[in-house]
Amino acid sequence: MNLTTLPNSLTPSSPLPDYAGMLEVLLGGMSTASRRQYQHTYADWRTWCAGADVHPDALSAPNVRRYLQSRPLSRTTKQARLTHLRRLVQTLHSADTSNILLETYYAQLKLMKLSVDDVLIEPNAKGQKRPGKRLDGSQVHELIAAYPVTVKGQPSLHGLRNRALLAVLFYAGLRRFEAVKLKWSDIDFAQEHIKVIGGKSRQRDAVDYVPFLGSLARHLQAWQVHVVSRVYVFPRILKGDHLGEDMPMTDDGLYKQFSKDFAPHDARRTLISDLLESGTYIGDVKVIARHASESTTLRYAKAHDTKVIKSRAKLGY
Repeated sequence: MNLTTLPNSLTPSSPLPDYAGMLEVLLGGMSTASRRQYQHTYADWRTWCAGADVHPDALSAPNVRRYLQSRPLSRTTKQARLTHLRRLVQTLHSADTSNILLETYYAQLKLMKLSVDDVLIEPNAKGQKRPGKRLDGSQVHELIAAYPVTVKGQPSLHGLRNRALLAVLFYAGLRRFEAVKLKWSDIDFAQEHIKVIGGKSRQRDAVDYVPFLGSLARHLQAWQVHVVSRVYVFPRILKGDHLGEDMPMTDDGLYKQFSKDFAPHDARRTLISDLLESGTYIGDVKVIARHASESTTLRYAKAHDTKVIKSRAKLGY
């Protein structure tokens, strides 16, 4: 038997364990953020199954591969979704260890690997600018969750640093040259803001303050525990998951960390456009984005459907 075929004897002749009930068991011990990611994956899986005429319980490697290939997602996000579905099958199998079909599904998904070609956007060639994009909330959460906080029971410095780095990009909107030079002295947990010195189009000693949004504080604090004596927030992580010297990582180093999934400015675009779409006062968005004028901020606004505008518009006469 290989990963793309099942023996004739392995047909769903008996019902699988209660899908909804076991899903609650799996999600019960997770954090709110993790639970949200798993629920999003399972909902999307069921949506795909309905369109592909596949039963949601048919969690075989061929079906999961077809599902992942049908989604325009980055390789990192696809890997996270594969992990989610694998965990579900593992939980179902633990409730019915005599079920040969579940045992086979689980064995398949444990062996399943994503192709190196399963990438939404490759890094752009030097000197060529690739088109920008905006990520939705679920994609942002999946990107962060894709980096483990522990490996084999030990803290993962690479995972913790990258979660904090993603949080700074997506929840504070820092440009990459601003993010890499951040010092812990620039981060004020009491006042809940980040001090940005010498931002774009600013004097070298000009200071702006960016408020903590979303889960920014939580990810920074989780990372800070492991670098309490350091000056710079984001040093290099060396082979073997060891901290590099107390110097900032480079702009290019930051870019290469995430280039298969998004360009750093996509994170800034995501934050600003999401704030505008949520109805946040444009003056506040301008301050968060640290733009010189509101006209610059409005360039990030998403075009609205006239029917949506009509439903929200209120006349006083």
